[in-house]
Amino acid sequence: MYEYRVTKYDPALRGADGTYQASTWTSVGDIGSRFAGSDFTAEAYLATENLYVRAIEEALRVTNVDRVCMTDLESFGAVQPDNLPPLDLGFLSNKTDGLSEQETTTLARAVLRELVWAKLQGSDGFYVHFGWDYYMYIGGSSLQLADFLSPGVFVEPFKSPYSVASG
Repeated sequence: MYEYRVTKYDPALRGADGTYQASTWTSVGDIGSRFAGSDFTAEAYLATENLYVRAIEEALRVTNVDRVCMTDLESFGAVQPDNLPPLDLGFLSNKTDGLSEQETTTLARAVLRELVWAKLQGSDGFYVHFGWDYYMYIGGSSLQLADFLSPGVFVEPFKSPYSVASG
């Protein structure tokens, strides 16, 4: 089983205890705030959100997983941000047969935007989990580190803290 933490956070900027040391945004709610002397814009947010979605799409492609199940769905009753493209989340209320790739990426965007929270599970141990502060975890039996290498995201071997402990 291969497990990874996939984030926007450069590991070189982590302290000895693993915490990220640089001042940066950690939430969709930070749009409009200033970090390192620059305004954090909706466009910058979407660029990062798209990198995370591409990582999920690539993981689905590499593992040949065509449907995933969502588990532990929580709705926060949050209003969609008016400065981002709206998401059609109608499929969430009656989805029992697994999510298509498009539904999976839409759900991922909703989680990243803090509208809902859920875990995604697929065949052969495939999973996508989301944490606080824009952390994402992807695992599966046939994933390799090289499958995720792309500018803008950092991939580190790391077990999801949201995995159910076995035994």
